[in-house]
Amino acid sequence: MIDLPSMYLINLDRSVERLHLFRERNGHLPNVIRVAAADGRELDRDALLRSGYITGDLPYGPGALGCAMSHLRLWEMAASQDKSITIFEDDVIVSYQFEKKALEVLSNMPDDWAIIQWGYLFHPLFLWVNLGISKAKLLGYGARRYAGPEGLRRLHTEEVSAPVRLLHSFGLQGYSISAKGARAALEYCLPLRKRLIQFPEAGVTTPDEGIDCALCGLYPTLKAFICIPPLLIEGDEQNSIRRTIDKEAAIPSA
Repeated sequence: MIDLPSMYLINLDRSVERLHLFRERNGHLPNVIRVAAADGRELDRDALLRSGYITGDLPYGPGALGCAMSHLRLWEMAASQDKSITIFEDDVIVSYQFEKKALEVLSNMPDDWAIIQWGYLFHPLFLWVNLGISKAKLLGYGARRYAGPEGLRRLHTEEVSAPVRLLHSFGLQGYSISAKGARAALEYCLPLRKRLIQFPEAGVTTPDEGIDCALCGLYPTLKAFICIPPLLIEGDEQNSIRRTIDKEAAIPSA
């Protein structure tokens, strides 16, 4: 019998309104455990450097660093407790059928699965997946399926969601990670540092500007998956805490 991994919500202590909105949107999810997000504006980079979490040349802004440390701390917990967990960021809208469909997907995963993303940044970005017959880049066009009230209705009533092997994607809005996946992610990502992420065979190189970028270099080596259609979407694209903090840090003080 497969159980749905325990669910954790990353939320800044000062983001009370976002926590309220998450609970309002996702009240159908039971037993979601809130964990305090790392506030990048308050992190001591020198301490992180001494402890081996980062190197001195890390280009992450405070928002990206806080986001990375929030996820890293949960990976450390999963690895140390030898258990799989599900992680949500606080701006997501999760399907009413999440528990049922996530369990269906997980029941068909190989025993050594590492990570499955229940949602991801796609339109206007892109995904690289392995379809079995070929590797492919998925690039969207046209209207967004989940935009507006009708889009939310579709999210909540989609009948089928299936796993597809993941090669590269952006965003970490909601995913499940196994203990094995957490250990691999920690080993690959730490220390957080300045580097370029290669997309083998795709002819693409991207700078590592956030923890989701870093993971793009790891996914092809693991049994990593995305769920299509997604079981959650980003609800506040224009109100990203990470991007807001980084923009504020880039503005010179008067």
